[in-house]
Parts: sequence; structure tokens; C-alpha cells
Amino acid sequence: MLNSLISIIMPTFNRANTIKKSIESVILQSYKNWELIIVDDGSIDETEKLVSSFNEKRIYYYKLPSNQGSPIARKKGIQLSNGVFLAFLDSDDLYHKNKLEKQFDLYLKLKTPVVLCDFLEVRGENKIKHSLMKYTKTELNQILICPGPLFQCMLIHKESIPDIENYINEKLISSQEWDFIIQLFLKGVSFSNVNEVLVTWKIQNDSITSDYKKSAIGYQIIVEKHKNIILNQVGNNTLSDHYRRIARLWENANNLNEARKNYKLAYIVSFFNIKNIFYYFMTVFGYPKVFYKFIRFIRRLNLTNNEN
Repeated sequence: MLNSLISIIMPTFNRANTIKKSIESVILQSYKNWELIIVDDGSIDETEKLVSSFNEKRIYYYKLPSNQGSPIARKKGIQLSNGVFLAFLDSDDLYHKNKLEKQFDLYLKLKTPVVLCDFLEVRGENKIKHSLMKYTKTELNQILICPGPLFQCMLIHKESIPDIENYINEKLISSQEWDFIIQLFLKGVSFSNVNEVLVTWKIQNDSITSDYKKSAIGYQIIVEKHKNIILNQVGNNTLSDHYRRIARLWENANNLNEARKNYKLAYIVSFFNIKNIFYYFMTVFGYPKVFYKFIRFIRRLNLTNNEN
């Protein structure tokens, strides 16, 4: 147990321009007993050639016959893994040097099946630190209120969660982690967190996270799946908050019809909520372009103020 093998699962698709640094961040880990399982989800770029250029016996490469989505690639990586522990890293993100070591040490101390860490979000020139301490609470409420955390921030004791790959929903292209962690929490799995930034999460222009349509669809699937739990645990206002967030994603995807539907759902769920009244009735009047531009301006202003 003091030097257990950690299997790091890295799904990738056409990331020849970023995967080198991601792999290097694993090789530089202060914790040395790891294997890196790279599951190529049907790349058509130079990914395979780049991976093979590493003279590292701890790196294993497996290529799927076609592009099937990151959930399937991640599940395949878990099935191929040999480690006592599982960790995850996307092929455009970075581990900090002592990421695995600090999480492993916390596991030895607390014995929680899942150990998290904080992360740094890099979106162009913007950098935002995120704490995951809220996910260590014993109440399900904190998990149901806000999507997350990232797979990249997890270290999982595999034997504590039998058939763990079955908790990954193959239909979800985005927000997979949220559904995953809700299911684990409902099974009574406990979490701890290294209260330190140990992962850098980079948002690429063509990443799934920046694809607002896929993000909206994924978010919507999870909210509908867990709607009754959300209502029972955290109430109507929280469910309406989720519908408004989905609406905003559809706005950014320039699908105003879907945005309107979700603002309506938010209003139906919690019709005394001032925000729901405002957004819904403004969209009822044809979703005027002036209103849409005004709302986006206010949100950008709020984001800037929050960063400062």
C-alpha cells in the first residue's frame, strides 16, 4: 500500500499539439509508481507518432477503431488498468509535480475512497482558482447545487468502488464528472480534498467544454436524470437555477428556442423567483436582440468584477 500502482487514464482525440506537455507532467511526478494508459479515440493527426516518441515503459497506448466519445475512451482505460488507484488526465491539461504524491498521502491518512484536489482554470488570459472542499461535506446538497468536480482532480481507490467504469455514462459528452460523483455519493462513497491547486485545466477553443451545444445537452440530461433528487434535497429554486444555466448555454450556442424552453422550465418550477419572472417574460416577447445583447454585457461585466 505504501507504494501502490496508480493507473492514470488519458482519453485523447486529435491533441497532438498539446498531449506532449500533458505526458511530461506525468513523467515529472514526484510519485513514481504509475502507469499512463492513453486511449486514442480515433485521432487522425500525429498523436500516435508523438506518443511513441517517448522512451517510457510506463506509458501504454491503445487506439479505438473510430471516434466514440471520451466516456467510452475513459471506460476502456479503466478496463485496461492494473493499478490499485485510478487517476485521470485529459490530453490538454497538466498535473503539478506533486499531485499524485499529495493525494496518495492524504488517502493513507484518511482512507477516503476518493481524494480530490483544487485546480486552476486557464481560459485564454484568464486564470481562476477553484476549491473542491465543498465536495468533502457529508451532505448531498453541496454536490447537487453545482456541477463538478473534474475527473482530473480525482484519485480513486479502485477496490473501494467495484465496477467503477459502470458509473460513467457513455451518453454524456460533457458534465460527465457531475453525474459520476452524484452516483458515487448516493452509494455512500466519501471524499476528501487536498486543499491545494494540483491540476491546471486548460480550455481550448475546440474543447468539449467550449462547445456550448454539447455542454447544454449534457447538463440537461443530468438535471433530468436527477431532477427528483434535486427537488427533494435542495428544492425548487436550485432546480430552477440549473434550468437557467442550461438556458444560458443554449444562448451561447445561439439556439434561442432551446434557451426560451429552459427559461420557461425555470419559471414553472419556481414562478415566484424574481430572476425566473424577469428572464421568462422577456423571452416571451420574441427574445429581442437588444435584450439578449444587454444580458450578455451584464454577465461579462459581472465576470470581470468577480475576477478582480
